[in-house]
Amino acid sequence: MSCCNLAFSADRIICVTDTLVYNLKGDPLRLCDTKARVSDNRGFAVTYRGIEMVGEPIVQALAVHDDVIHAVEGTRTMLEGLPLDDAPVFIASRGIEFTIFGKNRDGGLAVARVVREPGEPVCTTWLAPSVHLMPAPPAAVKLPAEADVDRLVKLSLAQWKAKAHYANWGCIGGQMTLTTATAAGVAQTVIGTYPDYAELSARFGRVERRHAA
Repeated sequence: MSCCNLAFSADRIICVTDTLVYNLKGDPLRLCDTKARVSDNRGFAVTYRGIEMVGEPIVQALAVHDDVIHAVEGTRTMLEGLPLDDAPVFIASRGIEFTIFGKNRDGGLAVARVVREPGEPVCTTWLAPSVHLMPAPPAAVKLPAEADVDRLVKLSLAQWKAKAHYANWGCIGGQMTLTTATAAGVAQTVIGTYPDYAELSARFGRVERRHAA
């Protein structure tokens, strides 16, 4: 699956995502402009790991919500209403995971993960301030309690290298998008590329977006 790497502290949330779109076999299909979508009011952002046919319509519908709480409620409602458990493509994808982060109703910051797996009810987890990497590293790897942008980039590059050694561990590549949420709102920009960007852009065409939102 794609990556969603977060560093959550009291005054800001930073998130690094990639831009490589792939099929269920893990084969690259194309590059996209960003995988983290910012709401219309810039109050929160949402990214997902899973199949596009489920994820994209939900992400687009969430854009009109005001904050993380409303977006989580909307995500749960839509996921619970979809007849996915018998859909072969959903079963093959092993489910879908949304990460929603930004301003809470009280003006603070919050991060939530909403997950639906085949045969399981929708599950919401509220993340504590810390560093959270998805795909998660092996249990033996201890993550730092906090990270600045440079450190989160280094962790993301280490994650990219790990995918070459573990089958079905992840499909990560393209550009690195940084999404930052503070009390003032959400901003987004491209901060770098993964080592395979030149190869992928030559294959699929360049996707240039200096300031994604």
